[in-house]
Amino acid sequence: MNHADFLARIAAARHELDQLVGQLSPEQVVIPGVEGKWSVKDILAHITWFDREMIGMLLARALVGSPWWNLPQEERNQRIYELALQRPASQVLVESRNAFAELIELLQELTDADLNETGRFRDMPPDWRLIDVLSGNTFEHYEDHARSIRQFFQLS
Repeated sequence: MNHADFLARIAAARHELDQLVGQLSPEQVVIPGVEGKWSVKDILAHITWFDREMIGMLLARALVGSPWWNLPQEERNQRIYELALQRPASQVLVESRNAFAELIELLQELTDADLNETGRFRDMPPDWRLIDVLSGNTFEHYEDHARSIRQFFQLS
């Protein structure tokens, strides 16, 4: 995938997620059960954590991040969930938008080679491409959670 197509895919997936969230009332955003015990607020806090991790990696041009990456996925997600419990939905929504804007700004600076060639980011395993790391933590992630929100609230 080239850089322009990659950015378009991220923008489309995030737009879809934002459109779904925009259809919900403030009361609906905090209803638990969208994904297990998670509300939409919790999902957005979760996505924001991953966006911030990608921001850190892009700024460092290295595979860096939270030690939570070393935890099993379920435990890592539980810790992220617990971080957001006491934060109001309005704050989580603003943080989510701001983190995504910063992420997009950094992604725009990348080249096709940065995305698709191995060895361009420090400490990345030799067979890993940046596009694969970013895809799983951006548009694929947004699409997965958008499906859950759409199904739970029966949105089209």
